[in-house]
Amino acid sequence: MLSDNTTQYMEKLGYEVIDQGNEKFRVICKNHIPIGFLKDDQSLQVVEAGKSEEQVLQGITDFVKEYGDLHKVGNSEFEIGKYKNVTITSFYDIDKRAVQYAVYDNGEGELFNSLKDAQNAFAVTAGLIQKQPGIQIPFRVRIALKILERWKSHG
Repeated sequence: MLSDNTTQYMEKLGYEVIDQGNEKFRVICKNHIPIGFLKDDQSLQVVEAGKSEEQVLQGITDFVKEYGDLHKVGNSEFEIGKYKNVTITSFYDIDKRAVQYAVYDNGEGELFNSLKDAQNAFAVTAGLIQKQPGIQIPFRVRIALKILERWKSHG
């Protein structure tokens, strides 16, 4: 199942993923050129033509391992949490080769490079805490966000 999430996510980001044989490995292509293989155990191997894509493909694989069981929203985002009309999501940015986070309030979004910054913005935007310079998210709110994140991943 995890491999299916990974292949679907790779396809959304512009890669072709083709099942091959009884061994259940998938060929990863870019512009119709094979660049690597993904096995069901999530091990990734790239061919010489795919070396420049190795970091991106590994990043996608690692990202889906961490967030792939969460609720999918939009084209390529996973919902980490929601409170009233405020949503926090994660996605893999190919250009930055990194996980990015977004906080949406009534459809308007703001992007973040770190989960901690996104969680802080989520708590402030949702009205869980008041924005004060230099003040960290209270422990009880951090715990509530963690519980919500774990609940989403297992629910």
